[in-house]
Amino acid sequence: MKRLGIFVGILILFLFFPFASKAQWKYSFRGVEYNFLYRDSGILSNNYFQLADYISFHPRWVNLSAGLEIDFTGEELRRYFFEERINLNDKNSVVVRLNHLEYPDWEVGVNIVNAYFEQRLEKLIWALGLSYHSENFTKYYNDPFLFNSRIAQLRVIYSVSYGWKFYKDKIGLRIGAENFTQFENYGYDHLGPFFQISWQATKRTTILAKADLRIAGIGVGFPHLERQTYIVGLKWVNLPK
Repeated sequence: MKRLGIFVGILILFLFFPFASKAQWKYSFRGVEYNFLYRDSGILSNNYFQLADYISFHPRWVNLSAGLEIDFTGEELRRYFFEERINLNDKNSVVVRLNHLEYPDWEVGVNIVNAYFEQRLEKLIWALGLSYHSENFTKYYNDPFLFNSRIAQLRVIYSVSYGWKFYKDKIGLRIGAENFTQFENYGYDHLGPFFQISWQATKRTTILAKADLRIAGIGVGFPHLERQTYIVGLKWVNLPK
């Protein structure tokens, strides 16, 4: 699986990049994002810090992102990801992302490949795709490129939300549901309504607060609130001066 993934990645490079205009190839730092999280569940109630940055080598074909999540309570690295985004146009994108999650105390790790289509309209944002999950144990739990689990799963991933803007477009409200985020994938039977409010502090800086509720057991008829996540974040975009 590892060799197949590398081969497919190289193939995409050779297939698409020759059609891009050479004049558009230029390194650009697009922005950075900081998030502080509190997750409360029946197993863990910890505080986390997330950091993600965004760079581009070509506005359409090479838009890369990387991020990490640190568990402040346990003082351990918990998650990280590497992402490539192909911008088909101003509204439509195709995203491929490798996510890694690990629990060092239990020697358990999960590697996930997400591939999905995303459309960002004026108020509506939605995404639909597939994810491949591979669990690793013992000494292999922290290997992000190991995909040989016998209990691997292929899942459908989705995200849909609708937003409004107020007060000269400086305040935003967004309501939606999702079973994955840039940092995390949830269970296949999870319904995840979320509520987000944002404030455009400057042209480059946005401050946001988000509440995410994980309702599990939808498919078996015993739904219950499994986890609550509360996020306070800051996003800085490198706009031209």
